[in-house]
This record gives sequence, structure tokens and C-alpha cells, in this order.
Amino acid sequence: MLLQGWVRKGISKICRLDDETHSLQTVHYKDSQIHAGRAFVCTQKTGVNDFDIASPMTFYIVTPAASVATYHLTVGGSCNDAGYIELFEDDGTATHFAITGGSDYTPKNRSRSSSVTSGLTTCKTGVTVGYATSDCLLSVNVLGWSGCVDNFAMVLAPSTEYLIRATSYVENNEGSLQINLFKNDEDLNASG
Repeated sequence: MLLQGWVRKGISKICRLDDETHSLQTVHYKDSQIHAGRAFVCTQKTGVNDFDIASPMTFYIVTPAASVATYHLTVGGSCNDAGYIELFEDDGTATHFAITGGSDYTPKNRSRSSSVTSGLTTCKTGVTVGYATSDCLLSVNVLGWSGCVDNFAMVLAPSTEYLIRATSYVENNEGSLQINLFKNDEDLNASG
């Protein structure tokens, strides 16, 4: 059964109702982002004994202007022995945040048939961290799988640099780092 209604002035939508209970059929927000082609994943995995104090895993991203899109970020990872994941945000002070080098990385759209791209200004892996002493927004200890869950989530600021880094507490560890980005580029300039 379908129901048509107004979601705001001038825009109507069709909603699906459950035939038996007549309740609205809903899907979790993150799942709807995947279906709409606005969910992206970035992953890294080390080889056996390749993850240690001197060899962290990193993602360096730069978000576009707010008029382009906003991003909801979740972070997770795993390691065989103890490690931690950190999220740093550039505070604009040159002596607090220095990232160089790295390899370009293309975030994967989680809707594999979608042609939508992440829209990030920059996304790199394997960067050299001169220093990251600016705001540490997240620091999570990891042993086993930490998952990408809501308590590791942030809505990122526009036109801002971020470093996501996973570091092992011990030598000769093995691990992975995963970030999920949910892109909101709908109705950015809509008034309602």
C-alpha cells in the first residue's frame, strides 16, 4: 500500500505502508544512505607482523565547503594485539598539524552500482605525520574488532583537514582500519 504526503512546502513523497499493520515501512538512516549511493567506505589492512608503533595506518581527508556536502564519519578497526585509533582535526595552527606525502585513495561507494563519488577534496593513505597535536577528537583502544559504531561517530566540519590514525602498542602486530563516510548533499540550500 502506498501513501502520498507533503514533507515540506512544495515537495511531496510517496511512502510505503505495511499491508497488514498499516504502519510506515522504514529503513535505518545508514542503510538509506547506502541505497541512495551516499555511503562510502575506506579500508586498510596490514600483513602479519606489519603493524607496529613505527608503522601506523592512516587516512588523511579534506572535506569540501559546506555548500558542496557535509559528512557523517564513523571509525573502527581491529588488531591482534593492543592498539588505538585516533581522529585529529586541524585547528588552523601550522605548528599543530603537518601532513605530507601519501598515496591518493578513492573511497568506495557502498552501493556498488552507483556512480556517485565521495566528493572529498582529498583522501590519502600512508601519509607522513610531521605532527598532529591539534584537537584529538577521538581516541579509542582496540583489541579484537572495535566495529564502526555510533559512539565513534562525528559530523565533520566543512573545508577542514582530518587525520585518522591507527597505531599499535606493540611491535609485530596485524590490524585493519575502516572509516565510513555518509555524504549529505541533499537540500543544502533548501528552505522549508
